[in-house]
Amino acid sequence: MKIRDIINGEKPTLSFEVFPPKKDTDFANVEAADGTLTISGTGRMTDYNSNSPAPWADQADQITAVVVEAGVTTVGGSSFKGCTNLTTVTLADGVEYIETAAFNGCTALSDITIPESVGYIKTGAFKDCNALTSVTVRSNCRIDTNVFPATVEVNRYAD
Repeated sequence: MKIRDIINGEKPTLSFEVFPPKKDTDFANVEAADGTLTISGTGRMTDYNSNSPAPWADQADQITAVVVEAGVTTVGGSSFKGCTNLTTVTLADGVEYIETAAFNGCTALSDITIPESVGYIKTGAFKDCNALTSVTVRSNCRIDTNVFPATVEVNRYAD
């Protein structure tokens, strides 16, 4: 079922499991009305790849915003790779890591809030996010090579 196919009435959602199974409250919702993908639950998100893509990969072109709620500690590898219409990402305080290629190829991404809790951003996390112009991270955040396009200005929070 495609997000655009869900219409009428209440705010419809699609739910996906995004954590290794621990409990039945770990899930993601896509708000069909506005293209927002909300990740909620506790702990680390699953890492995805080309052999095991994110459950919402078939709807990637319909996702315009991502919200990662409190309780999530890691944005999984390749989680949002190729979400070409994604423009805004909000990460709750408490997210500690952004895994490899998490937002790779999100060419429209122009606004991301990276909280001070993020201490490590892995290789290619924002590769080819060419609409992104600047980000702010904590002063001691470890940033691997080739995390951002060369044109992105990386600022540090004051100590």
